[in-house]
Amino acid sequence: MHHCLEITEILKTIFNNFGFSASRRDLYALALVSKAFHEPALDVLWELQDCILPLIKTFPVEVWEQSGNPSTLSFQRPLVATDIVRFRFYGRRMKTLHITDQVFRMYVSEQAPGLATLTIFSALRAKSPHVQDFNIHGGQFSRNVLTPHISISLCGFLRLHTIHCSEVALTHEAIVHLVSLPTLYEVDIYISNGPINITEPHSPFPALRLLTLNGDSITPHIEFVKKFVRSALLQSFSICVANPPSSAELGQMFSLLVAHSAPEHLTSIEVRHPDYIGYGDDSPSLLNARDFEPLTKFTNLECISIETECTVENFDDSFLETLAWTKLHHLAFTNCWSTSPPSQCTLRGILHLALHCPDLTSLSIPFQASAEISWNGRPGGGVVNEHLQELDVGQSPITDPRAVASFLSDIFPRLKCIVAWDNFDPDNPTEVANRKRWMEMIQLFESFVAIRNEERAWAAAAGGRSKLEMRVD
Repeated sequence: MHHCLEITEILKTIFNNFGFSASRRDLYALALVSKAFHEPALDVLWELQDCILPLIKTFPVEVWEQSGNPSTLSFQRPLVATDIVRFRFYGRRMKTLHITDQVFRMYVSEQAPGLATLTIFSALRAKSPHVQDFNIHGGQFSRNVLTPHISISLCGFLRLHTIHCSEVALTHEAIVHLVSLPTLYEVDIYISNGPINITEPHSPFPALRLLTLNGDSITPHIEFVKKFVRSALLQSFSICVANPPSSAELGQMFSLLVAHSAPEHLTSIEVRHPDYIGYGDDSPSLLNARDFEPLTKFTNLECISIETECTVENFDDSFLETLAWTKLHHLAFTNCWSTSPPSQCTLRGILHLALHCPDLTSLSIPFQASAEISWNGRPGGGVVNEHLQELDVGQSPITDPRAVASFLSDIFPRLKCIVAWDNFDPDNPTEVANRKRWMEMIQLFESFVAIRNEERAWAAAAGGRSKLEMRVD
């Protein structure tokens, strides 16, 4: 055997190219080929685990039993020190561990995690010190039971790069531990209601780049950002809350981000609702444009997505005309209420975005498509944005499909997808009429685009300009 194949780093590089699911048997076979292959092959084989079943099966066979359909797993007796030997041998090789909601249902009762799941969490802290990526998906129905066990495990991981635990709250001790880690750059965690009684650390999250906060209310999220976000490297910030935040609370959060991060580095801001739970008979709260003024401080934003049950009824063209992000790709101001009024924005505001957000590829906002605007010469005064491909107008009212099609086809010749009135009441004549007019507009738009493209091709062939002069009258 060539001496190069005795170098661990080279072998791991080779074995990593075997892939994951299809070649696990091959990796196991390689581990049996020779002593030189044994350790590197096992390292790669156990490095990423997307299920805890292999970990449970490292315990002696008389300890656990798997039976039934669907399969359930139970422990037959308490563990003793000698039962952990094989777990330690394999567990120390793990760097990435995924535990899904299916795991909680598969190995436990319907209501609470079983001994098998909790035993693994207890063992991970001491036996798997090299874990870098820890992902818990689900567990909300067993949140109170899982919180201490997951938190104890986390406190043993000193080399974490990413943590995803969006449905189970962590203890304050676990949060303090995460805040102190020098290599942690991606955090997606659940923040429970109530005060965060933790002393502000000197240099929290020194490597943080991606932060997502989940929970019932935005209030503890605001406190979290106040205490723990100081990273000049922060690139992406997202919150997902069950109770729609007020406009003032969002404004407070945006102002904190300006103060606690480097605005030139932040490229993505998202506010979303987990399941779009309805209000019942209550009215959604209004978003006020002035609370979004801090967003203008982030000069390099590529994504802004505000998708809650709050209504954008107060937004108008004067608000859109304050927005100018040359690198922005995605912009969404939407809500899920079918009866919620659209914004007061018109095609003039859309025209401003076309000119001052030239890289925009996706736009979602309900607006007054029926409002009349005037232009000299071509629709939009000759402004052309060739990047926009998706437009979601929600339940925007429309009266003149031809005029809207003429405008959009001239401004956005590359537009591929227009979404309008997906959710409408077939018994409501107004909604039915608006949907019908939007469908007519889409058909006209496609015809107009074909004509515009031919026109530009002729102009280019004749030595003219293939793109019209960009200006706003």
